[in-house]
Amino acid sequence: MGLYNKNGIKLREAFSTDAESLTVAFKVDGTLIPFATFLQTAILSELTSISYSGNKQGACSDGEYIYQICISPFVGIKYKISDGTYTTVSLGSSVPYNHANDMAYNPNNNHIYVAAMSADGAVMELDTNWNYIATHYLIGKNDSSYSVWGLCFDQKTNHFLSENAGGIAVYDVNFNYLSWFSLPEHPSATGQGCETDGDFIYRVTYNPNYIDVATITGEYVCTINNPMSGEPETLMYDWENKKYYINRNASSGLFYEIILKTT
Repeated sequence: MGLYNKNGIKLREAFSTDAESLTVAFKVDGTLIPFATFLQTAILSELTSISYSGNKQGACSDGEYIYQICISPFVGIKYKISDGTYTTVSLGSSVPYNHANDMAYNPNNNHIYVAAMSADGAVMELDTNWNYIATHYLIGKNDSSYSVWGLCFDQKTNHFLSENAGGIAVYDVNFNYLSWFSLPEHPSATGQGCETDGDFIYRVTYNPNYIDVATITGEYVCTINNPMSGEPETLMYDWENKKYYINRNASSGLFYEIILKTT
C-alpha cells in the first residue's frame, strides 16, 4: 500500500479485500476517510504581490522562483518566493506565445514550458533565463490539434499533463501522446491551468472558482471551492518544499500559498 503525507497528515491507501482495486477512501491513523471529504478546504495565505503592471498569465515554480509571462507586451517575470523580489525580461514578439495561459517546469533540464492556448497545440520551451529553445505541437485524444489551456509536469513519472476539452491528456517527456481521462464539466467555467504533485492532479477554473481533484491515474476525487476573490490564473506546486501557490487576477499579480487539507 502506498503511503502519502499531505500537510503533515499521513494518508495510507485503502484497498478492497481482493487487494486489486483501490477503494474510494484513505486511512488516517486507522480511520477511513472517504474521498468525498478529502481535500475539500482551500486555505489561502497571501504572499508579496508583483507590482509590475500588465496582463499576467501562466506561471510555474522551481521551488526558489515563480516564473510568469505577462502578455501585451510579452514580458517574463522571475519572482523570488523567499523575499518577493522580481526581475523582468522583454520576450519580444517573434515567438508566438499567444495567450501564454499556463506554464510547467521540468527539473531534468531546468526548462520551462509555455502553453500558448492556440489552436495548433503549441507549447514553447524556454530556459530559465527566458531564452527560446523550441516549439512543440501537442495532439489530443482524437489525434488532432489540441488547444492547450493547462500544462504541468509530473516529476515522479516524467510525464507532461495538459488540460482542455473537459479532461487531461498525458504525454511522455518528448510530448508523445499516451492517454486521456475526463474531469467534471462546469458549463460556465473557464479553464485556468492544471498542476500535479505526483499523487493528484488539480485543475483550476474561473466562474465558478473551483479546483477539481483527480488521482494521477485519472480517478475523480472531488471538487474544491476556491475561496479567493476575483479570477485565479494558475496553480503551482513546489516539489522541493511540498507547497502549493496560486495567483489571482491577471492585472493584480497577487500570489497566495494555498493549503489543501481534509476537513
